[in-house]
Amino acid sequence: MNFFEHQDDARKKSASLVFLLVLAVIILIAVTGIMLAVFMYFMQANSSSVSAINSQNLGFAQHLLKVVTSETMLWLSAGVGLVVTMGSMFKASELRKGGAFVAESLGGRLLLHESADQIELRLLNIVEEMAIASGSPVPRVYVLDEEGINAFAAGTDISNAVIGVTRGCIHALNRDQLQGVIAHEFSHIYHGDMRLNMRLLAALHGILVIGLIGSFLVRATGHRRHYGSSRRKDGAQLALLGLGLMAIGFGGTFFGNMIKAAVSRQREYLADASAVQYTRNPKGIAGALYKIKMASYGSTLLPSNASEFSHFYFANGVSSFFAKLFATHPDLDLRIARVLPNGEYPLEKEISEGAKPTQEKPFKKSAATDSAEANISGFAPSEGKRAPVDAIECAGSILPEQLNASHILLTSLPEELRRACHTPYQARALIYALLLDKNQTIRDVQVKRLKARAHPATFREFTRIANQARTLPSHLKLPLLMLAQPALLALSAPQQAVFCENMDTLIRADKRVTVFEWSLRNIVLSGFRSAAQPGGFKALESLRSDAAKLLGFVARLGDARHHQASYSEGMQTIWRNDTSEVVLDTALSALDSALNNLRQLHPLQKPLLLKAVAKVAEHDQQYSEREKLVLRAIAMTLDCPLPLDAAYQE
Repeated sequence: MNFFEHQDDARKKSASLVFLLVLAVIILIAVTGIMLAVFMYFMQANSSSVSAINSQNLGFAQHLLKVVTSETMLWLSAGVGLVVTMGSMFKASELRKGGAFVAESLGGRLLLHESADQIELRLLNIVEEMAIASGSPVPRVYVLDEEGINAFAAGTDISNAVIGVTRGCIHALNRDQLQGVIAHEFSHIYHGDMRLNMRLLAALHGILVIGLIGSFLVRATGHRRHYGSSRRKDGAQLALLGLGLMAIGFGGTFFGNMIKAAVSRQREYLADASAVQYTRNPKGIAGALYKIKMASYGSTLLPSNASEFSHFYFANGVSSFFAKLFATHPDLDLRIARVLPNGEYPLEKEISEGAKPTQEKPFKKSAATDSAEANISGFAPSEGKRAPVDAIECAGSILPEQLNASHILLTSLPEELRRACHTPYQARALIYALLLDKNQTIRDVQVKRLKARAHPATFREFTRIANQARTLPSHLKLPLLMLAQPALLALSAPQQAVFCENMDTLIRADKRVTVFEWSLRNIVLSGFRSAAQPGGFKALESLRSDAAKLLGFVARLGDARHHQASYSEGMQTIWRNDTSEVVLDTALSALDSALNNLRQLHPLQKPLLLKAVAKVAEHDQQYSEREKLVLRAIAMTLDCPLPLDAAYQE
């Protein structure tokens, strides 16, 4: 399966998850009804509900039948369903904050470049290389102060994904092993597992809420022991009810672990295989798994809520009876055997080397790497000619040569500008600097307006790097933008609003919007829009006019003699008999609206749209830098990471 098929498969599993959740709730209601019947039968309380079913005069079997068929059971079912639904909705609202919520819930701290040591910088470099190679936004990285060797990916979509790594993982693994672990987590991001895990977490929280309520009641009754006998009696009954709810919650945990195991295990095998595919180094991830097997702490995490997120982890993070009975991860030996070519353990000397606190060495260029640098797809000119549509088939994937090209690309960035990507003040200043016009008069207007609007610290940083960023080669601007995205996502909502207003002010200074400005703005906004992404899916047929506007815009970027022909080829890629006329005067505001609507496309129809865009761009055999950038901006807006690959070669 490709990226789009994996995304659709995850969506289908989400539907299966709803069925499993409903089934679990029905079983919980049945168990709750039985426990209520037992409670009422043995307490022999003189409540109206008990009197209504004459519990004192019936045997238990008859009493149970009366309870099940009574109005009390109807209210009980409604109550359990309401509690589960509200619990799931509450957790889902928390998870809309993105992967940062999960990382911070586990005690993770955001890893910043300016405060990172050499070993932590190595981790950040690995994450950045993989993100640039795959064409996806760079995830924020969190460190958990845990001895266990573990990691996870979390987020509601690619643009707000984070990667969490334990301190044990950073210090115990060498670079190849750590790269294997990070590649495994990128696989979860690209294959839709991350989003599925977030939905699973929200759904299961509703089941667990009943047990949490019971635990609260038991604790609350502890405060009644100093009161009179009447209150103590009421407290005893309340405590008994609380214990019953805790027992139901125990059942919820049981079903929750069953569902986690059903959803998660096979996807771990897929992520392991993908990590090998990305790095072409099976010994890397095998060595990491072997070190977990041999480590005294293994992969165990100690936070009290670690079990809640157990299906997110690289390896089993929880050690308990249920964790072993319904493990969310396959056995380590099986995983190692699957990824190694001959099913043999790596040599001891290959897995024993841990992380060394040495500085990450710069990439040494040679004649071969100079040639490779000249052929970095999508960011620099190339002599080869391959169809841009090829990259769409490779969406959400990483190849070893792409990782190598990404490493070269990152080391070729000016150090001053690369550092500016990593803090919110500097990242904003960098984006402002990239928007400076070539014309000195217009630049003066932009600087004057920015000085009046921007934060003083941001403006000072802007003036320091403006000239270097403005004169940067065009193929290096997009990687800088991608590196800056984690810092931009750290902005608060009001800061994001001011930042976007300032971007628009700079863009409108010359009373027109260039292709570069439009593309840069859309790439930035693709991260900010994620929290408010429209729900549901639509078919291309219902969005035909929006697709026509998009294809007409891309056609306008090429040779004027081929506008209609290139547009027709794109439209006929989707609708074979289309004969519509290309519209060449579409305003960019209308294009923004069309592209936002197209974000609602069904996952399996997004590649068809992107292929149509690529067909338009390549029709005149002059695949320009502008067209490359636009294709990248459209793909990122649609949450489709296009790799550092041949689709960007001329």
